[in-house]
Amino acid sequence: MSPQPEHHLPVVFISHGAATLTMDPREQSYASFAAFGEALADVQPDAIILISAHDERDEFTVSSADVMAMIADHPAAAGLAWSGRGDFDVQERVLAALKAADVTAASGDPSLDHGAWIPLVHMFPKAEVPIVTVSIRRGGDAAAHFALGEALAPLADKGLLILASGGATHNQNEFRASYFAKNPSNHTEGFSVRFDRWVRDALFMTPEARKSTLLNAVDHPDYAQAHPTPDHWMPLLVVAGAAGARSGRLLSAGFQHTLSMAAYRFDHDDMKISRLSDAQHL
Repeated sequence: MSPQPEHHLPVVFISHGAATLTMDPREQSYASFAAFGEALADVQPDAIILISAHDERDEFTVSSADVMAMIADHPAAAGLAWSGRGDFDVQERVLAALKAADVTAASGDPSLDHGAWIPLVHMFPKAEVPIVTVSIRRGGDAAAHFALGEALAPLADKGLLILASGGATHNQNEFRASYFAKNPSNHTEGFSVRFDRWVRDALFMTPEARKSTLLNAVDHPDYAQAHPTPDHWMPLLVVAGAAGARSGRLLSAGFQHTLSMAAYRFDHDDMKISRLSDAQHL
């Protein structure tokens, strides 16, 4: 495998929210997602490494295919068709990077679930960029997912966009209670806002402090309520691991009821690490 030239790209985390709302043009989160394409207009990836909270397997699995077609795994997919293409050479590069970092991974078939096709439809509507997926691993091992991100990190300097889709907070029961009560103000106090702010502060720490803080998230008093299951939290840890010494910017903030819609971008640059008051909002 020949050496790849340097081509520095950001590492991006997206909270994809509830597909019913995220894919509704009447919702603010739809407009925010549509704006991500503009916010990433300077990014010209050779391929996308996509990590979705809904692609959960017994072991980390790196996947590609000639045709990367979305799975209609959510009612919001009705009437929607999106397909892209894979890249088997990039798949091999990802597997090689993980092996070099002693991260065990298998190759497999892709699964473009709604955690994947939501950002792809909005951010890459022309499907011009090839895609390789990397699954999360069942069990919610925080250190293993952070290490996965650290292993992927060098690929972001070789033209590959690491894009993870999950949720800074993700409690479906609380979301449904607020949604069906038609009470969008339920998030204004309580666990979701507190944990979302804590995550933001942690992501804007120095790399060493960021790692230590996020790997101990289970000790936060709101973690269990913010993430009753770890699946939507693991992609954020992958991005935090891949971010390394990059500085972070907030791409968007807000809530769908109790679901955080926070999105972050990490770049190699000389910019001082942003605080909330300095962050970019779409």
